[in-house]
Amino acid sequence: MSKNLKISAEYFANTGDVYRSLGKISENEYTSETSDEKGKSIIECMRRIARTVCCDVSDSEIYNTSESKSKSKISKEDVIQIAKYFRAEQIKTINRAIERLEKKYKIKNRLIIGAGKFLYKDLNASLKYRDLSAVKALYFLTKFVKIIPR
Repeated sequence: MSKNLKISAEYFANTGDVYRSLGKISENEYTSETSDEKGKSIIECMRRIARTVCCDVSDSEIYNTSESKSKSKISKEDVIQIAKYFRAEQIKTINRAIERLEKKYKIKNRLIIGAGKFLYKDLNASLKYRDLSAVKALYFLTKFVKIIPR
């Protein structure tokens, strides 16, 4: 996308919108509140992302709402490119933080859990990381569920 767009200073979208628009999470996995208190469908997420660059989405197109006389339009594909860019920048930020902490605390073993665990494959040291959801579930069962023998 090579369009000059303005970035809004308001809170219109969050990472849930990015990952939902990219198909990385389901509606149920989008666990935070939305910025506009509306739904979590892909089109609603795309609308919120478009608003961050002062645009809106109709059912058929995304269009610029700035006061300029020539309304430049952005497509749904452009919104996806914005989401991909944000995702790439977020992964760089996470990688830098992990590398800094690994060096500082000489960390060798890691456990990635939580809402963002699907990102583990995108981290620089992905071979060091494992999706241990089953381990977390087993820990919960052994810690909080009392098993009574018969």
